Amino acid sequence: MNRVLGICNLHDEPHLGQLTEDRPLGTVTILGRYGIMDFTLSNFSNSDINKICVLVEKGVQAVRNHIGDGQVWIANTKTGFQRMFYNEKGIPSPKFNTDVNNIIQNIDMFRNVSFDYVVVAPVFYLLNCDFRDVIKEHKASGKTVTALYKHITNADEEFVNCETVKLDKNGNLVGFRSNPGTKKEENISLETFVINRDTFFELLNKTREVSALFSLRKMIAYLVDNNELEVNPYEFKGYVLPILTMKGFFKNSLNLLQEKEAKQLLLPDWPIYTTAHSTPPCLYGPDAKVKRTYIANGSIINGTVENSILSRDVIVKKGAVVKNCILFTKTTIGEGVKIENVICDKTSKVMEEKNVKGEQDNPLYIPYGAKI
Repeated sequence: MNRVLGICNLHDEPHLGQLTEDRPLGTVTILGRYGIMDFTLSNFSNSDINKICVLVEKGVQAVRNHIGDGQVWIANTKTGFQRMFYNEKGIPSPKFNTDVNNIIQNIDMFRNVSFDYVVVAPVFYLLNCDFRDVIKEHKASGKTVTALYKHITNADEEFVNCETVKLDKNGNLVGFRSNPGTKKEENISLETFVINRDTFFELLNKTREVSALFSLRKMIAYLVDNNELEVNPYEFKGYVLPILTMKGFFKNSLNLLQEKEAKQLLLPDWPIYTTAHSTPPCLYGPDAKVKRTYIANGSIINGTVENSILSRDVIVKKGAVVKNCILFTKTTIGEGVKIENVICDKTSKVMEEKNVKGEQDNPLYIPYGAKI
């Protein structure tokens, strides 16, 4: 039986403008009920990885509020655990607040955990990955590091500036490069790695010697470029949904309202676990009209909602029209208000302004707690 440690890496996340100014990307709500990081954590859980560490770069309280005690993602709480780590020394020096320095700051914990392999995964690529298959191939390769990648046919649109995996004619991984967006087809690195235990600690030590500014992925790329490390490439052939920009978050979230798209990410045999809340079912009033919309528990709908995503405890009052919108927890849309192509952050209220509209490719963002 493989002993595996899963690391959910919240460092080096893309910034979604105002949406991630005061919270990590991993805690941003998606589909009305999940945190973005739930997909990575559920991949660990569904792959029988019961020892999980969450590396937090910023927004410690937001992460703690979301994951709670972490038992949602742990099948056996007697032998497994979920722990959160952050680097206090990195707070006044953001450039040095890397995932490597976070681990080094908490190194005793990692040394005291029994594991043969570590899986390090980010949260900004939503996918369903069975790491048991990846580890099996990793062991068979005889190499000490495996890097996951996805062959993409729209790399010039959705994956610009993302890291790519370069393969030679024999399929060997020979480097990592940034995607300039000049080609449609690229092998996009999923920035997910399987690493043998001894190699994991060696990488941490080498990073100290080379550059205190290097992240784990940068160190791996550096060693590959200098022919000091052979990395096994693993092609992931499943569905990948990138969350890299505000525009991408808005578009890709609403695309999941289409049955074909949703079925690729939300699989019946691969549950996505999240923290539960004690809220009543959604209440639909006599004037409610709802079409192609995700609505979470606790919401009260007395108006028209179309092609939108509503989180918990959202109120849409009589005569209101909500179209192509994402409304976060406890948003209120007042009587007679019409909103379209809008992202309303938590507890915001649109009451006095009767017509609020953004563009489809440039949604209007209403900040946390704002009143309009």
